[in-house]
Amino acid sequence: MKDKEKNFKPIYVLCALIGVTVLIIYFQFIFGDKLFMYKGSDDSLTYVPLYTSVVNKILTKDFSFMDLTRGVGEDLLATQHMIFDPFAILIYINGYLFGIKIIPKCLIWVNIFKIMCAGVFCYNYLKKFNVSIKSRILVSYIYSFCGYIMLWGQHYFFSTCLVLLPLLLSYIESIIVQDIYKDEILKLVFTVAVIGIYSVYFSYMMFMFAAIYTVLRSIYCHNKFKKIIKKISCVAGCIIFGLCFSAIIFLPSANSIALVGYRLNSNSNFVTQLIQHLQINYDKIYYKTILGRFFSNNAQGVDGIGTWINYFESPQLFFSVMLVLLIPQWLYKNIFKQKEKKKLIIFLIGFLLVLIMLFIPIGSIVFNGFSTWTGRHTFLLMPIFAVILSSTLDDILYNKNYKFLIGEITCFFSLVILNYFMYLENATRVSKFILIINMLLIYIINILFNKISNNDKAGIINQKFFDRNLVYKVLTVLICINLIIENYPTVNMQQEIAQAYTIEILNENEIYYNSNSINAINYLNENDDELFRVAKDYFDIDGNESSIQNMNSFSSYSSNYNKYYREFLMSVFPLTLDGETGYHTPDFRKSYSAMRLLGAKYIVTKNDIVSEKLLSKFNNVNVYQFENFLPIGFLYTGAIERNEFEKYSYFEKQGFIFNKAVLENSEYEVISEKLNNSVINNPIQEVVSLSFENADIGKDVVKVINDNSSDIKFNASGDESYIDIELDYDKYQYDNSKLIYNATLNVDTYGDLIIYWDTGNGFNEKQYSSRRIEPNRPYQIEQEIPSSTRAIRFRFNMTGIKFDNPKIAIMESDNSSIKRLMKNISNYKITSESDGEINYNISTNENGLLCFTIPYSDDWKMYIDNKKVETFRINIGFIGTYLEKGCHDIKLLYEPDSFIIGKMITGISVLILCSYLLYNKVRNKKIIS
Repeated sequence: MKDKEKNFKPIYVLCALIGVTVLIIYFQFIFGDKLFMYKGSDDSLTYVPLYTSVVNKILTKDFSFMDLTRGVGEDLLATQHMIFDPFAILIYINGYLFGIKIIPKCLIWVNIFKIMCAGVFCYNYLKKFNVSIKSRILVSYIYSFCGYIMLWGQHYFFSTCLVLLPLLLSYIESIIVQDIYKDEILKLVFTVAVIGIYSVYFSYMMFMFAAIYTVLRSIYCHNKFKKIIKKISCVAGCIIFGLCFSAIIFLPSANSIALVGYRLNSNSNFVTQLIQHLQINYDKIYYKTILGRFFSNNAQGVDGIGTWINYFESPQLFFSVMLVLLIPQWLYKNIFKQKEKKKLIIFLIGFLLVLIMLFIPIGSIVFNGFSTWTGRHTFLLMPIFAVILSSTLDDILYNKNYKFLIGEITCFFSLVILNYFMYLENATRVSKFILIINMLLIYIINILFNKISNNDKAGIINQKFFDRNLVYKVLTVLICINLIIENYPTVNMQQEIAQAYTIEILNENEIYYNSNSINAINYLNENDDELFRVAKDYFDIDGNESSIQNMNSFSSYSSNYNKYYREFLMSVFPLTLDGETGYHTPDFRKSYSAMRLLGAKYIVTKNDIVSEKLLSKFNNVNVYQFENFLPIGFLYTGAIERNEFEKYSYFEKQGFIFNKAVLENSEYEVISEKLNNSVINNPIQEVVSLSFENADIGKDVVKVINDNSSDIKFNASGDESYIDIELDYDKYQYDNSKLIYNATLNVDTYGDLIIYWDTGNGFNEKQYSSRRIEPNRPYQIEQEIPSSTRAIRFRFNMTGIKFDNPKIAIMESDNSSIKRLMKNISNYKITSESDGEINYNISTNENGLLCFTIPYSDDWKMYIDNKKVETFRINIGFIGTYLEKGCHDIKLLYEPDSFIIGKMITGISVLILCSYLLYNKVRNKKIIS
């Protein structure tokens, strides 16, 4: 060690530094009215509802992995990194003791605790290297507020990775460099087990990185082949044994992600995927983002509007401005001053791997498990940055090894780069201020390093008052300024995508905990003891409010982890999806066909629905029961083959699926002969084409006719941008029918399309559907409208909108279809002991196909009259089986086989460990005696 711990405890100093900075950055969250929840961010959209769901499960003693309040039923293990985050235990304890409303208040304290732990664990990791205490303190302080922790810590709470990673690496480093490391083995095994329980996704990243780290460091530190193999084998054994300990959670989580997770769903083999990924290239924006992120998270503006993907998903590389200044010095030393050929080769290999991780898409894709190419894996570089910074800082301050020319060149190029980012179109006053301060700090730190290395020929600083301790103190002040000025806007000044909520949302009648909505849901739960779903056609805050308001719904943010359910939506109700995460748009809530097919018995709404039965009112919230509805389990007597089904349009599919079950081709061949199949073959009664020739066009719409007269586009130029089409009302008056408007849109710019309908009293603001339209791709529009519609209005704000083949389809109404389906059942009662156990007593009038609108998974086991039966996919994404006519008791249990296997592996691992510890204890006693 270059200095000793004499009169101070370094950990206390580090914690004090972190504490003061936390108080400044998070002042409004600690002492003010802000909650650590951001509008539009996943802390509010996903984490708080999910934590609430877990607490509710603990309170009700429901320990199944299935959660029916998320989407139409979701395996909680698909969100493993959220619910098994070790820090989430603090949230669960508080929620259990003080109620679910305490959960949003806990988030800031958990985040601060993570920041503290990250700094302390980084300090312990740096202890394994020959760096000074003061450098360890300063660099660990930087690590606590690095870009990854500050950004991902407030969005997906991924900052847990940077708490666990230095812990993992510190034990691996001890095993590599020490001759006696028996105590480190158990610590490493335990750390691996915690990581395995925390997340399969991050386990994959960390253990791949750990494997590379172990191999390179072992070869770097040792010359004897046997010793290198021994070190690598020891670390590998610890990781495998640790994963065996975590198998009770790790295995079913991995199974859930691999078998039903849509992100890993691919029909291509590994080699084909690898070749496809190698052909991908980053665009210029990515490299610009990489460059800016070394200097500041906010180089492209607070909110990162101009970054590669978005503010969060772009690579996170900020590790204080000092890293920018010292990386060239570190490269020079390790490349041009390294005398050992072996160490130089190892260094170059490691450096090449880092370049691949950052600059070549295949590096990102491999580390992200071949699921996506984002910057999430860049957390792996943060401990490496810590080692680079601390070792180079010591080399400068103790060996006076700072190259003047390299420093000057670095400062010059830093000035050029920061000047470039200051004049970007999306640069704001805040981002410009940050960049100016960072530039000044780089120059000041450069002067300090030149002075301590005797490069200050001009004598800017008086040598009489200048020593190493002073440099550390000045550096600490400068780094504090850098981290506070950088991170305060990140946390407090976001406006575009993530503005923090205030504590008002915890009050009654405010979004999350809206008393009217909750009272309506409680009313239904108290008066209906069966298992049912509730449709809710408005948001209190977002789709995951169903977990907080304790209702079985079907519209939920990021609830489509199950690839089969997602496949169903894409085939039949594609407009309910919004992007890769499968966020259900508000239009899903306006699709009564989707609601009814998925088992909605009631609807909670702020509108008046004259066609349905009003049960109760809670101020402005009304509770209706659908006159005709399908239970979560219902019976088909006819079927259609999947290949045949996919030939039809979306609205035709919606008609068919209310009449015939959709079976995969192999199942159809076996089962179709057992069915009656005496149901309608085509639900479409008539299709009427629409014309814009006689449409009423608003005064702010510009009609553009190209050379091809049939190619007509419309441009919006003001508030009065609308097109009204009058319908031939008499044509649509079929008994028991519904209308579907259908068209394909092409637009030149982003914009919103709003569809209104007039049922005889003019266009009503409550009768509309809104969609976000993207340019340069066909966009299918379908909208169910009342059969009494006289006219349709299209309001839009984009240019170059073109309607292709607009038409009205007249179809059999859902009520008629549901009535016919329910004739197959004479009596039923469906209840649930827990989210993972559904009991169904049913009497059927015919043989048929029983469909449960719960996403298909092999982990659901079905028992009919106490006999286990085979299940299969029905309606593309749900659980089905063949059921003979008569009375039956049916039980549906969520029993993951992988959980049973994992439990056995964990049990055996615990037994082996206990036997080993007992053996050691007896052995040590014999040695002592």
